[in-house]
Amino acid sequence: AISALSYFTCQEWKFKNEKFMRLLTDILPDDKEDFDFNLDDIDHLTYLRRCILGARIYLLNDSVENIPAGKRKAERLYWIDKIVRISFWVLLIWLVNMPHRLHLLWSSLYPQQYFVDV
Repeated sequence: AISALSYFTCQEWKFKNEKFMRLLTDILPDDKEDFDFNLDDIDHLTYLRRCILGARIYLLNDSVENIPAGKRKAERLYWIDKIVRISFWVLLIWLVNMPHRLHLLWSSLYPQQYFVDV
């Protein structure tokens, strides 16, 4: 599924919209009520959610019944990611404090009396 969309998601797309911008300035006030082009009134979060849902259904041929299972899987992966990241940082902090502990461990395992100067 990812490889099918990789061309569209990995490319940079530029669209010219001079005609649309000119239409915004040239539209008559009476027509503005019927043809509202104000993009500031759009709820972007709802728009993106609908785009993602449409992509899943129409581009990836995912059925609507699979969406709740996909949401559960995404939430599970989210928490696994958080746990792995926190574990990484805890391990890193522990390793930074490790040299002193290693020195104590080494000196307790191999006391100086076992080493003889020649």
